[in-house]
Amino acid sequence: MRRVYKPYYEWECFLAGMYDPVREKSVVECLVFMSNVDFFARAMYDVSIMWPVTMEDKLTNTSLNRVAFIGQAACCYAKGFRCGEVKAAWKDLDAEYKLRANEEARKVIRLWEMKYTNGLKNIAKPGRIDVIRKEYLTLFPLD
Repeated sequence: MRRVYKPYYEWECFLAGMYDPVREKSVVECLVFMSNVDFFARAMYDVSIMWPVTMEDKLTNTSLNRVAFIGQAACCYAKGFRCGEVKAAWKDLDAEYKLRANEEARKVIRLWEMKYTNGLKNIAKPGRIDVIRKEYLTLFPLD
């Protein structure tokens, strides 16, 4: 997969405040959120769809810890937690929850990669006028 670069001011994660300073009280709330692995996994899936610019920039970068990133992005998307809060909460998360969350993140990344590469195959050439945003988003169904 070819690495895609997007300017940081277009990243949905940046616009949502993911890189803002840590708020101490949010670390405990983040720990509680990540402990519900089913809800956490759903947030990972949702963010992979709803933040297309961020996902294209970050998930095409194979030198990045994409598993950690998708978890941090999910926490920011679902509850507004910042990446520093997620990192601090992750240290205290039970090992079993960490394993389950990492496996769910890998599934989401594989699904995103499959849909992303399939989407690229369906585009005849860059800049097609007849492709609209709605058509692009149908490549990433909400179900």
